[in-house]
Amino acid sequence: MPSPSRPRPAPRGPWEKQAGVGASSAGIMQSPESLLDVAARRVAEKWPFQRVEERFERIPEPVQRRIVYWSFPRSEREICMYSSFGSGAGDLGGPESGDEPRLPFRRGVAFLDGGCVDHVLQVGFHLSGTVREPATPSEPELLRKVSVSFDRCKITAVTCGCGNKDISYCAHVVALALYRLRSPERVELRLPISETLLQMNRDQLQKLVQYLITVHHTEVLPTAQKLADDILSQNSEINQVHGAPDPTAGASVDDDNCWHLDEAQVQEQVKHLLSQGGHHGPGKQLNLLFSKMREMLKMRDSNGARMLTLITEQFMGDPRLALWRQQRPTMTSTMTDKYRQLWNELGALWMCVVLNPHCKAEQKSRWLKQLRRWNGVDVCPLEDGNQGGGQLEELHKGMTSITNLEGWVGHPLDPVGTLFSTLTETETDAVPDEGETPAALAVEVALLGLGQQRAMPDGLYAQEKVFRNEEQLLAKLQQLELDDALLNVFRKQAAILLEAGPYSGLGELLYRESVPMHAFAKYLFSSLLPHDAELAYKIALRAIRLPVLESSVASGDLSRSHHMASVAANRYPRWFTLSHIESQQCELASAMLTAAKGDAYKLQTVLESIQKNIHSSSHIFKLAQDVFKIATTMGDLPDLTLLKVSLELGLQVMRMTLSTVDRQRRKMVCWLVTCATEVGVLALDSIMQSWFTLFTPTEATSVVASSVLSNGAVARLHVDSRQQENLANSARALALQCAAKDPQNCALSALTLCEKDRAAFEMAYQIVLDAASADMSYMKLFTIAHYMEERGYPMKAYKLATLAMTHLNLSYNQDLHPAIGDVLWACALSHSLGKNELAAVIPVVVKSVKCATVLSDILRRCALTTPTMLAPHGRRNAAKLMSLDKAPLRILLDAAIAAYIDTAHSRLTHISPRHYGEFIDFLSKARETFLMAHHSHVQFTQFIENLKQIYKGKKKLMLLVREHFG
Repeated sequence: MPSPSRPRPAPRGPWEKQAGVGASSAGIMQSPESLLDVAARRVAEKWPFQRVEERFERIPEPVQRRIVYWSFPRSEREICMYSSFGSGAGDLGGPESGDEPRLPFRRGVAFLDGGCVDHVLQVGFHLSGTVREPATPSEPELLRKVSVSFDRCKITAVTCGCGNKDISYCAHVVALALYRLRSPERVELRLPISETLLQMNRDQLQKLVQYLITVHHTEVLPTAQKLADDILSQNSEINQVHGAPDPTAGASVDDDNCWHLDEAQVQEQVKHLLSQGGHHGPGKQLNLLFSKMREMLKMRDSNGARMLTLITEQFMGDPRLALWRQQRPTMTSTMTDKYRQLWNELGALWMCVVLNPHCKAEQKSRWLKQLRRWNGVDVCPLEDGNQGGGQLEELHKGMTSITNLEGWVGHPLDPVGTLFSTLTETETDAVPDEGETPAALAVEVALLGLGQQRAMPDGLYAQEKVFRNEEQLLAKLQQLELDDALLNVFRKQAAILLEAGPYSGLGELLYRESVPMHAFAKYLFSSLLPHDAELAYKIALRAIRLPVLESSVASGDLSRSHHMASVAANRYPRWFTLSHIESQQCELASAMLTAAKGDAYKLQTVLESIQKNIHSSSHIFKLAQDVFKIATTMGDLPDLTLLKVSLELGLQVMRMTLSTVDRQRRKMVCWLVTCATEVGVLALDSIMQSWFTLFTPTEATSVVASSVLSNGAVARLHVDSRQQENLANSARALALQCAAKDPQNCALSALTLCEKDRAAFEMAYQIVLDAASADMSYMKLFTIAHYMEERGYPMKAYKLATLAMTHLNLSYNQDLHPAIGDVLWACALSHSLGKNELAAVIPVVVKSVKCATVLSDILRRCALTTPTMLAPHGRRNAAKLMSLDKAPLRILLDAAIAAYIDTAHSRLTHISPRHYGEFIDFLSKARETFLMAHHSHVQFTQFIENLKQIYKGKKKLMLLVREHFG
């Protein structure tokens, strides 16, 4: 960092005082340029002024003026860069460029254009002036005093009255610097102040000092007195130095020649941004700083490495690193991806710094030493981002292990991407040999790197980085326009990769832990297909493999295919990106199928490869849907070859997911029926004949058979009556088979499907009767019984309802049971059919229902309505009301009374005072039921007396009973 001032030598001789000051105002360029300006420009750019003074004993004033003039920066680019750290744009220099008016550079340009810069004075290597900040509705007009020191075409120090606390130069400094740069002829130029002082005699010097003290006595008087005391003291330090410092005399030989950078502000701002965590705003600001550092490195600005060092120190001091280090074994907290990307960018910048061919050896040595010191700190993150703790068990991979563990794509130094960018940006006038152009070499390098067989790295971040770098490289390749020369490179490298053996990811031997080639192969396939289809398919079919999911199960055995994902997830190293890999595999397969449209042989080849290598049912289903969409939408008529492929993929999905729980299973079944309908009658008949290998009984009846018999399917198929009847027979046969296999879930669907065929309907009904006597639930039986009544089969409904009640058990306290409505309906149905049916069902009801209120409700319904008997010819004959003293209602009455007695005793065992009111209401209902029988008053009185005797300890309750019932 340049010092603010350096000692100036004492007067050299009387000639200097006599030197003329008549040099013309600097700034007006003459043509041709004078030798003085040429020499002064070069000297001002390369030499510190102290060295000029030491080298030449006498320097005429005109020469000094031209050196001082040319020492000021000559380009706005650096000023723009150092005043726009908050922007990613690197070219905000023009008045019309940039979209952010609040950036210091933009504001500085506005001040300059508005004529707000005044009193500009250049004294030696020091520029000063005032910048007027116009008034705003909220703030008055402000006047800022600004000063700038410079040396060798760089601004080395800035001072502004606004008190700017930021990395960027403030707008006032920008305005002053641009004023000097754009209008040098309007700037009053003076030699360093020490040269002016040399021209004064003693009286003039005394007058200067006294006037200076007078004008600024409040600020400088104490300092002036102290300096006077030191000068008058013979032993003071100030008298030990020859000459005196001059802040306008430029830098000394030992000072670094670099642009002004506020190190404290850099550290403070980075620390503040890191403290805000992984939020979007701070991360964006840090990326902007990294972008500025790249710009500095591109311009060979030494502040790039200096600023990078400051930022790295703040990153290393982030307290979260220690926290993640402590929590690493438990994995309770992990570094976020955004934070990892910042570290990754930091490493990339250091790579640029250390590999910079223009830096000196001692600088490289110093940086490497610093990097090794940081790397030795415990909290320093690992390169691949794998934060898993604990010792990993040794794996003996034997002879099937890949030897190339570290690939070029995803490497921290990104050698392929860097070389590709370098070659594509190269401009040459020479005419290279065919295939040796920079673009051809770049493509060759990219294809070799992408096709390299390499091991999948450990850790989620490292794996994501591999695929991110691959995507970036493929995006760069896609930007190239493929001409004949590049296509020849593609053909040549593709053939090499196919024959390169274990070093190629497209070779015949592919290890289980190798990074898949799906995305790369898809790009090659798309690029080569129009020019060499055979080679394109050969590459794609070779690359579709995914060995990590292969197991000892034979390719034709799909019964264990759903376990393969868990096999891969539990392998070492763990494949965190498996879902993304399978998606890329699916995209490659889709590209091949789409391209093979209409070619039955190629479609069959691709289909077999898909069935062998893709193990995810969800991805195969998506692929089947995509193929179906292409087959039915890309043309006037559906493409039958693609439809058959889509159907085959759908059938494979059905087989893969038959024994698994899949939330999309019903959607898959519906889609398969739609696809089979598009293919034709034979496809539909085929899936119904082999339904047990594809569907569950419920799916086969509720979805498949129902869809086949729907009017929409029949209209879509355009079948004749014979074909329609054959389909219906197949659907009914399927329904009966499903009902026999799973009557609990398929019986009702089977009955519905067989309605129009009397024999099939009777067979389905018999299946239900057989299942009802076994383990079919009463809810299903009641549902089927309701269906039978609605369809006009009351006797069948009666039989099923009776069987349902044999499976039912209603206890005394279940007066809100959901089956009560079905019981009441069944009794009403029996009552409507006749006395015999009612007499048959009442013993079943008495056995199954113990709830007193339900039994009394049934009793009232049967006693207060007359049963109707069905005559042989279908006429209903009215009958008399049934007597409560005779069977079957006498049985029901006795059961209801007994239920009330048992329930009353049960309730009184654990009754609380807050339920006394409910119990009195219960007894009131019980009395109503008792009074329906002869001698009921006496029986109820005995019941009440019995309660009062047994539960006489419950005095308050018994008092209530006595009040209501005597």
